[in-house]
Amino acid sequence: MELKDKNSHSQIVGVFLWELFLIFFLSLFSGPASELGLTSIIQKFLPFSPIPERVARIIMVYHSLAIPFVAALLYLALNFYQFTEGDRREIYNLATPGYLLSSAGGIIFAYFGKSWIFHGLFIFGLSLIFYAGALFTIKSGNLMLALKKQNDSNWIEYLLLLSVSLATLISAFIGGSAGAFFGNGFEAFLAEDVLRTKHNIFQLAIISHLHIMLTLLDIFLLLLIFKRLNLNKKLKLCLSYSILLGTIIISFATWSVMIWEGAHKVINIGSFFLLLPALIIGGWGIREILKSKANSPMSNLWKNPVKLAVYSYLFLVNLFVTAPGIYMAINLEKFRLPEYTQIERTIAVGHWHILASITALMTFWIIMDISNISEKLKMFYGWSSFLASLVLFSSVQF
Repeated sequence: MELKDKNSHSQIVGVFLWELFLIFFLSLFSGPASELGLTSIIQKFLPFSPIPERVARIIMVYHSLAIPFVAALLYLALNFYQFTEGDRREIYNLATPGYLLSSAGGIIFAYFGKSWIFHGLFIFGLSLIFYAGALFTIKSGNLMLALKKQNDSNWIEYLLLLSVSLATLISAFIGGSAGAFFGNGFEAFLAEDVLRTKHNIFQLAIISHLHIMLTLLDIFLLLLIFKRLNLNKKLKLCLSYSILLGTIIISFATWSVMIWEGAHKVINIGSFFLLLPALIIGGWGIREILKSKANSPMSNLWKNPVKLAVYSYLFLVNLFVTAPGIYMAINLEKFRLPEYTQIERTIAVGHWHILASITALMTFWIIMDISNISEKLKMFYGWSSFLASLVLFSSVQF
């Protein structure tokens, strides 16, 4: 599957380069950089205090990294599905300035002095992205209705886009509504710092927001992978309804956490309807690589490390994220003992950081696969990043 036009290519490459720049900048404040003395040198030139405002700064950093990533997924969807050139251009014109303003404004506000002008740009950028998402949702719904009238079985694909996009807008609204009360009786916090405390409604809203947003981004990514497979109609329909059911259950259950914390148990039910299709899609994708007529099965695997990495991680995510999460849930009473306080916090932080990193890697591989770089470069970057990620995430477990 190729990109629709040159403008699409430049938009996606632009997001990729922007994220690369942000990650390079933020890496200057990492543990290794601090040990090398780089962080202390940089802090002499940046007017921020490292401790008192740390929580708020982390929140700004999360959003500054996440918003361009949301735009990247949006751009990929615009190219993988039957959106018109006019639709794509209209959404590009909103989303591109949106992610640039929000992430640049957020980083500048967090690290280069608390000028509220840049905080305003951050909010304005978020508004543009939200509007772009609303427009994408409406256009997905229109395409769904048009295909349904034509008795085209592909209408279900756009129903999935519509459901995930709408759920994302609602979840963003929940986060924004709680965020509007920061400084007005509600102080910034990190979810891992309130694991053992009683939560107020604002904290529950933020906890709900941060959990469901990453989940919905993963579902959206799964749809992009799903779209590229040559599945038979019956299997495609079954998987589509399972993903739809999982999306609805997990969204409503996560939102319900705000009024009933026991809804966490219902989230597991929704997860089942998402994990099963992911495993089938991963297996089918590897099967397509093996059955390609171009070369022998092993040669096909060797020459397609990018596709192999994407499909493999639909299995491996369970090893690196799901299994440790289940282990902790089963032994929660043990981890809630006083002597395990820091361990529980570390696992909670690592759990979703690994999932976010895997999500970013899989998106990177999809972009690499559809790009026009040479096959040799794809093989080199594909295998090196795939193997490096296996070493990274395996080591993290220990």
